[in-house]
Amino acid sequence: MKRRHLRSVSVVWQHNNYAHNHPATTISRRIAESLLSGQARDISQGATLFYSPLSMPKERDTDLHGFDIGSGLESVDGVRDRSGKPIKNYAPKWAKDWNRVRVFNVPEREFKFYRE
Repeated sequence: MKRRHLRSVSVVWQHNNYAHNHPATTISRRIAESLLSGQARDISQGATLFYSPLSMPKERDTDLHGFDIGSGLESVDGVRDRSGKPIKNYAPKWAKDWNRVRVFNVPEREFKFYRE
């Protein structure tokens, strides 16, 4: 397995954090272990970065502290405000520099995956 995959998994384990303010779960750790051991197929096609548009700050949010929002606003189908209206979310700066990987059966509003 490539070194960057090991680094990504060690971040999960060492920092106990896989997304902003979302602690790593037992299942996410098991998935990482099975990928690294070769027991599971990598459906992300080698993606090493991801984010969840649902958990990113939204248009008109005032508290952006601690978030990487360098790519600006994006429209993602299914991201809505509290009233149910479509709303734009911010994307991390690195998302514009990396290659997007579409993962079958993973709605982009939940997770967007990237690789070099």
